Amino acid sequence: AAAIQTLLGTAKLNGLNPAQWLAGTLEKLPTWPNSRIDELLPFAPEAIEALLKECG
Repeated sequence: AAAIQTLLGTAKLNGLNPAQWLAGTLEKLPTWPNSRIDELLPFAPEAIEALLKECG
């Protein structure tokens, strides 16, 4: 339960609708490749871009 609450809270903090994010993720999950699982995390595109810039 704590892991789900953390993901939903992260989605909310990043300006995403937690219910929409979860529904979309659950739809994609069965066919999503394991090598790209990090792309399903609840970060807004702007946050992802900022993280990528920080990492170089």
